[in-house]
Amino acid sequence: MTKHVADKREPSDGTRVKAFVAVERRSGPEGSHPAVQAATRAMGRGDDPRRVQEFVRIERGREA
Repeated sequence: MTKHVADKREPSDGTRVKAFVAVERRSGPEGSHPAVQAATRAMGRGDDPRRVQEFVRIERGREA
């Protein structure tokens, strides 16, 4: 049995998700955390985003 024509969609580019994530980061509980604000500023300087995430995780007290 094959899929119906309506079941096949084009892959999205994630634009809507990016917009929702940006709003959540600004207004959500994590957006007000000082470590997240520092990470956001650091990412503007060209630091590696994954590295910044790990530093924020450690700063919040979450170990491995």
